[in-house]
Amino acid sequence: MEVTLQALKLKSFTCTIVGDTPLIVNRFTHKAIMQLNQKHQGMETDVTQRIRVPEQEAKDALYLTADGKPGVPGGGLKKAIISACTSTNKKMSKTFLRQAFQIVGDIIPLKAPPYTIRMEDIGRVGMGKTPRPIYRPMFTPWEVTLKIVYNESIISPSQIVNMLNLAGFAVGFCEWRPEKSGTFGMFHVKEGSN
Repeated sequence: MEVTLQALKLKSFTCTIVGDTPLIVNRFTHKAIMQLNQKHQGMETDVTQRIRVPEQEAKDALYLTADGKPGVPGGGLKKAIISACTSTNKKMSKTFLRQAFQIVGDIIPLKAPPYTIRMEDIGRVGMGKTPRPIYRPMFTPWEVTLKIVYNESIISPSQIVNMLNLAGFAVGFCEWRPEKSGTFGMFHVKEGSN
């Protein structure tokens, strides 16, 4: 029996998302990854209190492009779109969206003025769960230009843009976003950008 595969009809477009609320980023630091790895290997981790430097903590939380400029994780934006499926009343499934399009790029450049340091007293550490301040870089205003590759046979650019807008309102992006009971990282697609 001969099997004929239908050729993929891949096309691409670019669009720009614009922040409606400030964007707070929090990259998992190399130090945190090493400590987690040591803990899982049964090794003792460094639990001594150190003098904290807010500027360094905020800098360490940045996502950086290959040329060292601030960026955002492309995979995080795709996850936001997929998470927004729950707002479509099952008109689109998560599996369908995972396979219908791709956002090109690991860390995508962020267009924004220099960040400010946001401090929140939300961290809970230690046996007594003592509150401690958390320092994160915050960008406002901000925008990101995306390149999206999609399978024209099953989805259109307007459907992807609509899902982006839904994700920007209902889910948000990065830290303290609406999906996590926050108000940060909300966005919309800039008109005429695709």
